[in-house]
Amino acid sequence: MRAWVAACWLAVLPAIAPAAELSALEARGKVLYLSGIGYATRPVQALIGTESTAVTADAVPCVGCHGEEGRGRPEGGIVPTDITWPYLTKPYGHQHANSRRHPAFTEKSLAIAIQRGVDPAGNRLDSAMPRYELAREDMAALIAYLKRLQTDMDPGLSEGAIRVGTILPLKGPLAAVGEAMRAVLTAYFDEVNAQGGLYHRMIELKIAEIADTRAATMASVQQLLAGQPVFAVVAPFMAGSDQAMAALLEREEVPTVGPLTLFPQEGVGGARFGFYLFSGIKEQARTLLDYAAQTLALRSPRAAVIYPVNGQLLETVEALETQSKLHRWPAPARVEYEPARFDADELSRSLSETGTDVVFFLGSGDKLESLLAKAESKHWRPYVLLPGSSLQQDLSTIPPGIMSKVFLAFPSLPSDLSAEGVAAFEALRARHKLSAQHLTTQVSAYCAAQILVQGLKLSGRDVSRTKLITALEGLRDYDTGLTPRLSYGPNRHIGAPGAYVVTIDANIKGIKPVSGWMEPK
Repeated sequence: MRAWVAACWLAVLPAIAPAAELSALEARGKVLYLSGIGYATRPVQALIGTESTAVTADAVPCVGCHGEEGRGRPEGGIVPTDITWPYLTKPYGHQHANSRRHPAFTEKSLAIAIQRGVDPAGNRLDSAMPRYELAREDMAALIAYLKRLQTDMDPGLSEGAIRVGTILPLKGPLAAVGEAMRAVLTAYFDEVNAQGGLYHRMIELKIAEIADTRAATMASVQQLLAGQPVFAVVAPFMAGSDQAMAALLEREEVPTVGPLTLFPQEGVGGARFGFYLFSGIKEQARTLLDYAAQTLALRSPRAAVIYPVNGQLLETVEALETQSKLHRWPAPARVEYEPARFDADELSRSLSETGTDVVFFLGSGDKLESLLAKAESKHWRPYVLLPGSSLQQDLSTIPPGIMSKVFLAFPSLPSDLSAEGVAAFEALRARHKLSAQHLTTQVSAYCAAQILVQGLKLSGRDVSRTKLITALEGLRDYDTGLTPRLSYGPNRHIGAPGAYVVTIDANIKGIKPVSGWMEPK
């Protein structure tokens, strides 16, 4: 952890200490233990090996070898000792594997060991153990935290419970969606708890409600993270507050699994704590461009991307421009419009006159319908490429003359459903008398809960947010039974970052897959 990060952390210590139930001194010791940053908000000095090579302690913080729980992380044949306070102060002392013996540590002898590298009997510690040149106030803080290390837990954890939050619309036009999601999350966690919970901890679900305004919604989310904070968030409904909500959860370092959003945050400057199930508009648009270039074999077409004024959509536009370069396409023309001033007639005329033969459409279904009707009247029939997640449209309204040239990308298809997955989900619905409405969002919430529980299981009894992140980043080809197999990694926080490409089959009055699973280049 860099010094400036620790400085920011120190600046908000009064805010985080009550949540972690640490005193100000213990909280400062925790910063030092995790980051190597002392009171002066800069790294302390550390000496390594028999030659006393000097480095800054942020390169060799205590947590690097001893772990968050203080019990040691074996590495390279070296097994760092347990430094929890009950172990250090065992009244009958210590005998190590190399026959080194010494009495129990006291505060004074521990300070000497940290600074000089000798145990209470005067024996040299292993040369792999750095010696830290700590100021008196830093040493006091570190020892104060070591006394609390064994019982210090991340927010939302207790000996008997894991508090998990979600963010749902429970009033207004989307109330039925929110209620359906709440019901499936409650049912799933109730069944986990009925089987003994996770390492004898029960999952407690807390809910923040989406309000009438974005500001009120964000206040509700902040309330969820304050007071009795949650350890993680599962299946939050982010639509309408995507960027603000994701940024807040990221800033507060709250693991978030399965957000419902068209704009997953990933990559440089993107998510570290957010784990998404499916691709969003950007990834689906890139997949469509790959399909057009590879399968439709379009070479250097004149393309345009049509989108409403929306800052989040600019990322998709820029991604399409980058993807075009990979296939040696000219950059698509940007066509931005004000939703209240959308002129389908003028737009179809200008694009047809410039010879546009590929259209990426990122707007709403009614705008698409009017544009295609005007295009048909002008006998202009470009390829039309649509991210399926953003479209709510009766596809049968698409004019027959252009129907065969319309392609959509969907992050999941019925072919992803396994018999076992469907049976398990339907059994849960039957046992808890869940609604038959809003099944798509129910499935998303159900799968997000599965992923979270799997990550918690892999994290073990001594779970922490850091361990949960590591466990989730280690998931490969996880089969929910209802989605494409999901894989995560340190640089991959969208479990299924691609899509299937489909077209419209007039004979069956529905969609027909024209590609297998594709992930954008």
